[in-house]
Parts: sequence; structure tokens; C-alpha cells
Amino acid sequence: MLHHLLLAICTLLLSAIATASSYEAKLPEQLTSDPDMCRYLDCKAVLPQAASFSPRQGKPPYVIGRDANGRTTGYVYLSTDVADIPAYSGKPVVTLVGMDARGKIVGVRILKHSEPILLLGIPEQKLTDYVNQYRDTWPEPASSWARATTRR
Repeated sequence: MLHHLLLAICTLLLSAIATASSYEAKLPEQLTSDPDMCRYLDCKAVLPQAASFSPRQGKPPYVIGRDANGRTTGYVYLSTDVADIPAYSGKPVVTLVGMDARGKIVGVRILKHSEPILLLGIPEQKLTDYVNQYRDTWPEPASSWARATTRR
């Protein structure tokens, strides 16, 4: 009886892991070092108004999104490049963030998380909804990072 219960629990956990799109997702090793970050990630998903993206630059690293005329439309960066803060699991939630040229967050996408609570009854959509609340918001201090990067 206990054997069947343990087997059922393991099956439930494994199926949850298999269906969770960003739980312990394997990210390319080159992601943290290759200047062409957008080769590995869909930067357009978080900065849709950009037609092209620059190589990664600056500290913290970011890419510049440009429209078809070469004008800066915004910036894309990894949250862990800005603040590698551990979540409840002890590991950070890795997100791709798009910010327009004025500093407003226009897109956020979860790339990887290690939150086991999302496998035990809380749907991963709750984490996605939580992260998406930052879209169309201004980080504090408002647009200072964007202003600093556009002075070049």
C-alpha cells in the first residue's frame, strides 16, 4: 500500500516537472558569455517594437533594440545580470526583461525557475501572472538606467 502511494506521488511530481515549461529549464551555457544573447533567446518577445538587436554591452550587460530605421526602441537584459537574488528555493528566477527607451518595462518572460511549490498544487501560471504584473510599469528610480544608456 505504501509502495503504491509513493509511486503515485513520484509519478505526479515527474509529470508536473515534465509539463512545467520553465521549471529547471536548461539554458544554453553560452547565454552568460556570448555577446549575441538574442541568438539564444527570443528578445523580440519582450521588446516587440525592435527590428534588430545589438551585441550585449555594458555593466550590467544589455542589448539595444533598434527599429528598422536604426533608432533605439529599448533594451533587453537578463534579470540575473542585474540582481542575482535567490528565490524561496535558494536559486534565482531567471527572467528576460524588455524595457522601452524611456525606461518602462514592456515585456517579461520567465526563462527558468526552481520553485518546487509550483509542482505541488500552485500552477506555474501564478508565477507568470506575478511576473507579468511588472509589464507597463516604471522601475524605481524611473528610467534612470535608460537615460544613462542613451547618453552614448
